[in-house]
Amino acid sequence: MRVEKTQDTWPCIKELIEFLSSRRDVDRPIALRLGINHAIVFYAACYVEGVLETTLKALLRRRREIYNKIDVPDFEIRKTINTLFNALEEDLQTRISRATGVDAYETLIELLTGTRIGQSKKVRESWEGIQVLFQFRNVLAHGRAISASRLSAYWIKEPWQENFSGGYKRAEEYLFKGGLLECKFMDSDQFDLYFTDAVADHFWGLARSFITHVIATFEAPDIEAVSRALSAAENEAKNGGIA
Repeated sequence: MRVEKTQDTWPCIKELIEFLSSRRDVDRPIALRLGINHAIVFYAACYVEGVLETTLKALLRRRREIYNKIDVPDFEIRKTINTLFNALEEDLQTRISRATGVDAYETLIELLTGTRIGQSKKVRESWEGIQVLFQFRNVLAHGRAISASRLSAYWIKEPWQENFSGGYKRAEEYLFKGGLLECKFMDSDQFDLYFTDAVADHFWGLARSFITHVIATFEAPDIEAVSRALSAAENEAKNGGIA
């Protein structure tokens, strides 16, 4: 006999982001505003992963419910099928708990539903931004400095050769292309260049809409099952664990 207990943390993250967003008064020191927006971007990625984990568990649970309704009279056949299904279910639970990054979640969703979420137009429109968000989050998690350089020399064809790599570079390219940056890091004197209210709000809005678009790719019974699971998680958090 195995007893399992689960508590979702993403509803708390959602509440925290909403709280932080409401505390960005214009008269706050710029370093504090930067820190708040830094946290919003970071936790937006955590929110996406948390909700996707709950979503996958709800999908797997529904498949267990469907399987339990199958009537197999022959004992030996039933025993063999049960052993196989239980092993597959346990393996999937492990893979879900260890999944990181949007690509891993996409693979598991396809395995459970047969649907590749990347084929949805609305999901596809958000895909680059979500991948940038995850990479950005990884850089922020380690507290990495923003560092870039330019080199001018006779052997370089361009006037300047820029050296700027890692998660910040990809975030800069994405934000600049989307009009959320007026200039790039090497050309800017703006201290909070990557952490303005507009940038933080963009990634938080993207995180929420991405989840909505992903769930919309499911069939109606799966949408209902996932919606119930997400609502239950939020209600549990609001009520302090009281059902």
